[in-house]
Amino acid sequence: MVRVVRREERRPGLAAARVLRRRRAESLRRARLRRRERGLDAIRGVALELPALSAAELCALAVRHRNLRDAKRAALSWGHRPSAVSAESAVPAELARWQVEYLRDVLAPHSLLVEALPPGRSRAEGSRLLTERVFAAIAAAYPVLSRECRRQRAAALAG
Repeated sequence: MVRVVRREERRPGLAAARVLRRRRAESLRRARLRRRERGLDAIRGVALELPALSAAELCALAVRHRNLRDAKRAALSWGHRPSAVSAESAVPAELARWQVEYLRDVLAPHSLLVEALPPGRSRAEGSRLLTERVFAAIAAAYPVLSRECRRQRAAALAG
């Protein structure tokens, strides 16, 4: 039986097929690497533009965004009752959290760039890179939110 297998493996057709299979595999590897690099370059190069808002405008939009998300959660979650809040009733740390969440939501469409990456480690790396860039953009545009950006960034990258 072993002799038959070895004889068949020496056939020219099988050897040619093996060479062709290796060439195709290498070509696919190179294509996957090119796709990964193009995707990561797109994430590195995309302009993350945030609206220039006054503190009052950002506060109002963040509270509205938070209330809308809470209402959506109530619609989807049995037993959750929405509780609308106002900027005056919020603790400053809560308000900063809502503002960063609102600004992250403004930049959310850029997450489609991660989906263009090959599945696996490439997407994880792209997601990490985009997360870091988003928080850096928010902290640069709104320095008051830097501390909250660091907190949320650490939480996002940890889990």
